[in-house]
Amino acid sequence: MYSFKTLLLFAIAMGFAMVAAAQQGTVRGNIKDTRTGEAIPFANILVVELGTGAATDFDGNYQINLDPGSYTLQATFVGYSPQEKKVTVKAGEIVVVDFAINDQSDQITILPVLPSIGMKSVSLEEASVVAIRRAPKEPGAQVTVTEEQIAPLNLGQDLPFMLRFTPSIVVTSDAGNGVGYTGMRIRGSDQTRINVTINGIPYNDPESQGVFWVNLPDFSSSVNDVQIQRGVGSSTNGPGAFGGSVSLNTLRIPEQAYASISNSFGSFNTLKHTIGFGSGRIGNHFKIEGRLSQITSDGFIDRAESDLKSYYVTGSWDNGRSSIQAVVFGGNERTYQSWFGTPQSRIENDVEGMLAHAANEGYSEEQLENLMNSGRTYNFYLYENEVDDYSQDHYQLHLKHRFGSRLTAQLSGH
Repeated sequence: MYSFKTLLLFAIAMGFAMVAAAQQGTVRGNIKDTRTGEAIPFANILVVELGTGAATDFDGNYQINLDPGSYTLQATFVGYSPQEKKVTVKAGEIVVVDFAINDQSDQITILPVLPSIGMKSVSLEEASVVAIRRAPKEPGAQVTVTEEQIAPLNLGQDLPFMLRFTPSIVVTSDAGNGVGYTGMRIRGSDQTRINVTINGIPYNDPESQGVFWVNLPDFSSSVNDVQIQRGVGSSTNGPGAFGGSVSLNTLRIPEQAYASISNSFGSFNTLKHTIGFGSGRIGNHFKIEGRLSQITSDGFIDRAESDLKSYYVTGSWDNGRSSIQAVVFGGNERTYQSWFGTPQSRIENDVEGMLAHAANEGYSEEQLENLMNSGRTYNFYLYENEVDDYSQDHYQLHLKHRFGSRLTAQLSGH
């Protein structure tokens, strides 16, 4: 699927990205409330000389990659006094600059509307509206699986097998080892009643409402986190949220440059090869990340081999208040069909039961011989080229703008 020229260009791009990132230094730190000592999420860090900066995350942490030089950092947040600090950045070094800023909300007043009201100070609480995902403390059965929790399980099996240890999920595998066609049920509801979104974009098939994970092999290697909502969910996309909702997020690109090679080897000749790279932040605005994967397996079931290939590329630009991120991913699967399960009579080696099963199903002599001699790895299909061969590509564009510390607008197209 991937030519030598494609791999060479991929390696060159990765090399340039890493060289560019290595010529910069990193400034990171935390912003806290002076009085309470609590972290301040969504506070702004401005590099005064450049007119650009970043915002803190939910834990009040920020990180900016800068070219070598001296800069003035300004920490600001609505209702707080701004604070400035000088910093000197050297190539390849990490500088920690923390801020503690003063809450000035007691100085914010509302003029009297009636004489009896008088002057009154107010402090506005943070508001958050999430359309696809539930907030951590919102009522409802939910669990969020992080990238760190997925990594130890990511050995080549499809994403449902990464999630099989979460509550109320049962997974299945046609080939018997989690590679190829797999599925999941949440509280007994099958894939057609589970709404799956990738970065807020619905992934369920528009005709059948099914979800075909085999078309996105090794997608787990690109997932930052997964939120699973059990039961009727808060998803806004389509009718498939009766059994539950599965929300995948891949939009977080690491701030630091990296390159990785991952290989897994397992039973039934199962092999997984993955190469990935991240540019880190380039020129204060740009970040790029990519991945190429191949998974092959003979499967546990007879003739249930799989040959799966996939790719993932994303790039983003942001200036601290506005961001644009493009995401392109897809895969090709060539999978031998093994949809029918092994009859109970075959598992128990019940000869009379197998003969009755063959008679009821109208088996030919060749099919009967296959049933009698296959053992627990029985596969109904005998045709040498009984395969599915599908490719699937996805394109997403996400635009985001922060109007202030309490209002953000996002538009996604696919």
